[in-house]
Amino acid sequence: MSRDYAALPPNQVRRSDRAVTDEAWIAEMLTHAPIGTLATVHEGQPFINSNLFVYDAQNQAIYTHTAQVGRTRANVEGDAKVCFSVSDMGRLLPADEALEFSVEYSGVVVFGRATLIEGEQAERALQMLLDKYFPHLQSGRDYRPITLDELKRTSVFQISIDSWSGKRKQVEDEFPGAFFYGQHGERLVGTSQSDFRGALPLGGGGNSPPAGRGGGGGGGGGGLWTPLSACVTFGRRTLLVFPEFL
Repeated sequence: MSRDYAALPPNQVRRSDRAVTDEAWIAEMLTHAPIGTLATVHEGQPFINSNLFVYDAQNQAIYTHTAQVGRTRANVEGDAKVCFSVSDMGRLLPADEALEFSVEYSGVVVFGRATLIEGEQAERALQMLLDKYFPHLQSGRDYRPITLDELKRTSVFQISIDSWSGKRKQVEDEFPGAFFYGQHGERLVGTSQSDFRGALPLGGGGNSPPAGRGGGGGGGGGGLWTPLSACVTFGRRTLLVFPEFL
C-alpha cells in the first residue's frame, strides 16, 4: 500500500538516505547561502520570490525585506504561513543510461510564520542584512546609518522557524565525467566540488558558475588545477584563488 505523503510532517524528506538531520549543517547553510526563495499564498494561489536574507541563529529566525507595499506584504498579512528555501548545485553527473543522469546538490527548506516587524527590531534586522552582504563596510564609518524615514519606507519580515529539513547528494570526487554547469563537458584535471570554494571569476565572457564554484566560459581549452596555482583559466574566464584556499 502506498504511503499518504500529504499526511506526513512537512519537513519529512522522502529519501531518508539523502536527508540531513545535522542541525549545525542546516544552520551553516542558512548562514552562508547568498539568496533564498520565499513562498507565500493568497486564496490558494502560491507565489514565490527570490530574496536576500539573513539567518538569526540566536532567535531562530530569518529576516528579509521588500518595498513598503507589494504582493509579499499583502500575502503575509493575509496568511502568515510561509516556506523558505536555499539550495546549492554541485556537479552534473553523466551516466550510460538517460534515467541515471543526476546532479550533486544540497538544500534546506524552512517552514514557519512571517510577521512584519518595525522599530528597533526592523533596524536590527536590516543592519544584520548589511553586515552579511557588506562585511567589509561599517555603519557610521563607511556609510550613513539607517534612518527612521528609511525604516518607514521598508517592509521588514521576520520568519519564525517552526521546522526545517536538509537534503544533500554528494558523490566521490573522482566520479567519471562529473562537471560543473557551464563547462559544456570540458574535462578539468584534478578538480572536485571543494576545489574552487573561495574562487572569484575575473573578466572574460561566457557562462560561468558563481564565486565559490569552479567552472568556465564557452570556448577555449580546459583548465588545470594545481595546489600551487594562484589563477585558473578556462577559455576566456579566469578564477583568482585566494591564498588560504591553495
